[in-house]
Amino acid sequence: MQAVEYLLNLKHSLPALSYAMLTQYLSSFYSISPSWTKAHLLSALTGENIDSRNAFWCGFLTRAQISYELMPELQSTLYELAVGSDFKTGGFERNICALILLDWEESQQKNCVSDSNLKLRELLLQAGEYHAIVFLRTIESWCNDDDRKSTWLPLSITFLNKVWPRQKCMRTPKISAQLFELIFSSKILFDNLHRIVIPKLSTVERGNSLYINRREPEKEIIRDRPFDALQVFHRILPADAHSWPYDIGSIIQDLLDSDEGIKHKSEMIELKRRWDSL
Repeated sequence: MQAVEYLLNLKHSLPALSYAMLTQYLSSFYSISPSWTKAHLLSALTGENIDSRNAFWCGFLTRAQISYELMPELQSTLYELAVGSDFKTGGFERNICALILLDWEESQQKNCVSDSNLKLRELLLQAGEYHAIVFLRTIESWCNDDDRKSTWLPLSITFLNKVWPRQKCMRTPKISAQLFELIFSSKILFDNLHRIVIPKLSTVERGNSLYINRREPEKEIIRDRPFDALQVFHRILPADAHSWPYDIGSIIQDLLDSDEGIKHKSEMIELKRRWDSL
């Protein structure tokens, strides 16, 4: 450890470089000696040297490996980092959100569920649209990952039911488009989440991304759950059909072909009227 301390105590720019290298292995240092790690590495987070603090995060977030024992030491500063804009364009936002979600996952197995739900809900409100979308993308990825989906499929329900804010500011077109992406990314996600997500959607306006790729999950959903899929499309598509996504006409036809009775639904009659008026 003496050699490491020597690097950290050097003058000029070398200490910052040392932090960037050493904090990539922060969990390992902490497992060997928590007291040493607090004194010589974690102290950079509360010190006055901005370069050292930024180097700390650059190194740590490059690998973003953390033990549950170390998380309490970083939790408050990680939450502050998510709310701030320092790393919004640094490529670290996905790792920041992932670490916060892993901390929340751990809390669900303990007796601090309501506190962690409230804390994460407040974070989402403070961090705003950009980070909310990153959180949703991370959850979508984990729910479709073979190693994580057994844990995160049920957690996604809890997240959207118990954590996701109900405020109007969380029903923006861009967030709605990401919620759409989430539930249409797999049949099992649609089955479990569509009823929760529909009230959280707003219309997606021109210029906002709503990707309808007609991938196999989307085809399966439309084929097996046409009435539920119709509810989503009716909720999210704007009034002006000129702003609808490419290939939406084929989607409407697929819905009509999936069940004879769907043509009598008021939502389908309205969507068909808008589409035929073009």
